[in-house]
Amino acid sequence: MSSQQHAHVLFHMIDAAPAGLSVEELRSQATETFGADTTYSTCSGRAFTFDEVVAFFHQANKVAVDTEGRMSLQKQHICDGSGNH
Repeated sequence: MSSQQHAHVLFHMIDAAPAGLSVEELRSQATETFGADTTYSTCSGRAFTFDEVVAFFHQANKVAVDTEGRMSLQKQHICDGSGNH
């Protein structure tokens, strides 16, 4: 059975890790917490798979990736959950 979560739950996971998270670390946490078949919706209501939402985060500059492949949030590009930045 699949579930849907707001993509901001992934932002909270990234933000809670002082050194950031790699994609695989984030995937592991998300799968453990929500299940492997979970989709993630954005504020616009679009649903993504895990891989699609991570690609969206990169494309929309919502995360930065350091030289070790760890993601950190670019908070100036993240809305407050209501569509406002």
